[in-house]
Amino acid sequence: MKAEKSAADYYAGGLAHLKNGNNKKAVSDFNQALTLNPRYAEAYANRGAAYAGNGNYDQAFADFNQALTLNPRYAEAYANRGTLYADQGNYEQAVTDYSEALKFDPDNPGIYTSRSTVYSKMKEFGKAVADGAEAVKLRPEDPNCYVNCGIIYAMKQDYENALANFDQAVKLSPKSAHIRYVHGFANYCKGDYDKAIEDITEAVALYPHNADAYNRRGNAYAMKGDCDKAIEDYDKAIRLNPNFAEAYYNRGNAHARNGNYERAVMDHTKAIRMGPNFPDAYYNRGNTYYAQGDYDKALADYTQTIVMDPRYAEAYYKRGNTRYARGDYEQAAEDFTQAIRLNPDDAELYYARGNAYGQSGNPGQAAADFTQAIALNPGYAEAYCKRGIACFDQGNAEQAAADFTQAIALNPGYAEAYSKRGDVYALNGNYDQALVDYTEALMPLSGFML
Repeated sequence: MKAEKSAADYYAGGLAHLKNGNNKKAVSDFNQALTLNPRYAEAYANRGAAYAGNGNYDQAFADFNQALTLNPRYAEAYANRGTLYADQGNYEQAVTDYSEALKFDPDNPGIYTSRSTVYSKMKEFGKAVADGAEAVKLRPEDPNCYVNCGIIYAMKQDYENALANFDQAVKLSPKSAHIRYVHGFANYCKGDYDKAIEDITEAVALYPHNADAYNRRGNAYAMKGDCDKAIEDYDKAIRLNPNFAEAYYNRGNAHARNGNYERAVMDHTKAIRMGPNFPDAYYNRGNTYYAQGDYDKALADYTQTIVMDPRYAEAYYKRGNTRYARGDYEQAAEDFTQAIRLNPDDAELYYARGNAYGQSGNPGQAAADFTQAIALNPGYAEAYCKRGIACFDQGNAEQAAADFTQAIALNPGYAEAYSKRGDVYALNGNYDQALVDYTEALMPLSGFML
């Protein structure tokens, strides 16, 4: 006669299913275990993990809570509940649970690693680094502990320490494609694109099916200005993952840089269809439409970008440029104003709004903006020239001449500044000096020495 299965038997079966990723069967076995033993804390905790894997978060929380009611010193239940809180963005509660778990299991490197990840997301990098270091101390032979520390340093933008940790991980696991990839990612963030390409090339040699790796290597080639090689890598990423919206987006950017605007639009459109909440794709498709002279479509895309992300300063700026190109100077000035509110230290934004004010017949406001642009960038020759024009339009010829002279000092080949200063000299009756300036203004156009 076949013996009936015990609660422990069902529990063991549930663990096996959970380990294999079969959460539905795991829940079924844990249910049987709990029917036979309603006070089986471990069964509640692991059924909670299975529920979480199925996306049944309320039931998962209920099970973790019940496990802790039955065993208030159950470190794993605290840790699993902490992970569930972290996945839902409740970082404070996640830290609380991880801290409770460590009271009862103080030598568990995995819990330190999990808490360090949450601290890094909270931008509490000091605590994150400390926890990562503790995990390394507890398990110095585990490359994943070093990878975790490297990722924390990378999030902190401390790429030297990130690479030092990744180097140690590589020594411990030289055949790990993932570790080679994150090493390359750190070099990419550091701006060392050649080393990034070298690292990621090793990663894809170890595991050639990682679409993310090809996409990232493509980005490194693009940053080096080699858009053709970048496109080859984006092609590979898309073949591996035909729904890879970011790869389509990046390939679109590369096509745009190569001047292939039609393909750029096609790729950005595909990226938008695959990830409709993708403001960068709308923004860059708008840039492509602008480059094609299709201002209506560019305007629509910049507007959609702003709808999705009202703090997207570049989209306001580019929409302002589009409206300026269409002759809508007042609306352009409004967009530049929005961009300035978001990024008040950008000289180019004041310069752009100054031009819009000047075209709208407001030379006083234009001069004020050009002055601010100069304050932010004292070497801004164009701003001096435009302020000179605004001063001239207000009848202040002396200040205009001084600004044109400064523009020429900053850019000795600045034809417009010579021409405008010539106008000031002519107005004042200094025709000889005006002729000299007009001649200088013509020199870059003629290509001859006069």
